[in-house]
Amino acid sequence: AVTLTVLTNLNIVSPPGSITRNVGSHAAFHVTANGAVPITYQWSISTNEGGTFTSVVDATNESLWLTNVQLSQSGYQYAVLVSNAFAISSQSASLTVQPRTDPAVPLTGYGAIVVADNPVAYWRLDETSGALAEDAVGTFDGTYTANAGTIGYGAPTGIPHSTDAAVTLTNGATIQVPWAPELNPDTAWSVETWIQPSVVGDEYRVVLSSEYNYYPYEYNGWYIYLQQTTGTLAFVPQPGNGFIVAPTVLVVSNWYHVVVSDDTTNFYLYVNGQLGSSFPVALDQFIPDGDGINPDGVGGLPSGDNGDDGGNFVIGQRTDAAFGTFEGTVDDTAVYQYALSPQQVASHYADAALLTIAKSGANVTLTWPVGVLQSSTNVSGIYTDVPSATSPYSPITSGEPAIFYRVYVP
Repeated sequence: AVTLTVLTNLNIVSPPGSITRNVGSHAAFHVTANGAVPITYQWSISTNEGGTFTSVVDATNESLWLTNVQLSQSGYQYAVLVSNAFAISSQSASLTVQPRTDPAVPLTGYGAIVVADNPVAYWRLDETSGALAEDAVGTFDGTYTANAGTIGYGAPTGIPHSTDAAVTLTNGATIQVPWAPELNPDTAWSVETWIQPSVVGDEYRVVLSSEYNYYPYEYNGWYIYLQQTTGTLAFVPQPGNGFIVAPTVLVVSNWYHVVVSDDTTNFYLYVNGQLGSSFPVALDQFIPDGDGINPDGVGGLPSGDNGDDGGNFVIGQRTDAAFGTFEGTVDDTAVYQYALSPQQVASHYADAALLTIAKSGANVTLTWPVGVLQSSTNVSGIYTDVPSATSPYSPITSGEPAIFYRVYVP
């Protein structure tokens, strides 16, 4: 004889934590729960220090996302009601918004193209000295960490049309960014970077990572690395530990644009604007970094300020220091809370704003994310600025000769 026990529990593994974010930054609150399913979530907001809470429309996921936070929101409280058929739990946390104190990062040219696609974090890596790797759009500054190696500031970039500097990592040097829920979305997401390897194929060398080994529990998060011998790039989601490999063999001293995106249906790995490989998410279990099941303190890990024990987002090394470190130059690295489209990936690789044209009745409509619209009656130019043109723009074309358009990004 055997006994069936049916559990009706509801466990809050990681409650949302209070956060401080810079003006203009993204901000996210996250709760991790398990128990009897289905589990539902409803977020609410209090603008009067917890006096009253009002439900946030369509905020019914584990994470609540805010964009472009402002000083006027500082002190707001956010609560999540977690429930199943047998239990209810309410957890709350507060948002503090502070002015940016870092120096302004140039966001012209390639920077303007990236920012137009609304990244959560964006490290231009163009510092000339010091330990600060500034997040140009958010709150997630990193630290240049030489370890036993060196940080080479002011290295030439490989981004087309760009003169903005890059940084070289040698002999174990890395860039460390503290864990944050915004850098580890539990829905769709993307990460991109530019790399110029100086060593290929000698061992497994990690380019980017955001993962941790919750010993004695399973890994979670992900990493991107150069494979030993083959010199190809692989993306590894955890704990499924599948390998999504792009066929491009990297060559020493060449520049490569690398993008991984997750639209919750498939993982995609792009190299130099082209899709190298994809794989169904459902066939390779993925748990974002910091969304694990271990309680605080297990395995000697420090307790996070919000109950999550996430590992750093690291440029140049696997978060737990396994495998080799990246040797070479790295440039503009960004994280997004959605899956970049193939058109956006190609646009970033070409360092060119995406201009689209669509028929609109008897006319056409032009749209572009950033830059100045220019026109010419000849495809080879001369192009001049279209006065006062803003996106979307509908020129009068009926009965007119052919007109050619382009977007110029200063």
